[in-house]
Amino acid sequence: MSFGILPNGRMDFRFFVIVKYIVNRQQGWLVSSLKSATLTLSVAIPLAIMLGSLFPGAQTFDVNPLNDWFFLVFFGPLVETFILTGIMLLLKLVSKDPMTKCLISVVIWAVIHGVSFPIQGVVNFFNFLMFSIVFLVWQEKSFWTGFNMTLLVHVLHNSGVFVVVMASESFF
Repeated sequence: MSFGILPNGRMDFRFFVIVKYIVNRQQGWLVSSLKSATLTLSVAIPLAIMLGSLFPGAQTFDVNPLNDWFFLVFFGPLVETFILTGIMLLLKLVSKDPMTKCLISVVIWAVIHGVSFPIQGVVNFFNFLMFSIVFLVWQEKSFWTGFNMTLLVHVLHNSGVFVVVMASESFF
């Protein structure tokens, strides 16, 4: 039996207690998506603040609220979710183990996000781990359910990031 695979071939995420609590189809799509986005934000925001203070000037944003809002909150997550789900489907050819697929996906996304801003690569490592897990858990119901849940969590996460960035620009 492969790590994370039950004898019947279905994925088993019980080995990761947080994931079992957060990404649980029985609690419904709304609760699961809100919990998942809250978890990603609770890791990403403090980590970004900590890394930003350790490496001042390593990451700067020029935020234009009207232009960047649409891209950051809707267009970016939509495009990235299409790519992420494609990567996850291709990774089925490489491995049956869900955590192997998640980790390969996460490394790809950390590199993509870290090219311009290395801090973003580090911060997004956990985010895309959660996005990948959300997709794997919910795609058992159907591909489009997995896609839509991943997109929803990504949109909620980026919305929270946008609010924090706008608030920090207004107050600091």
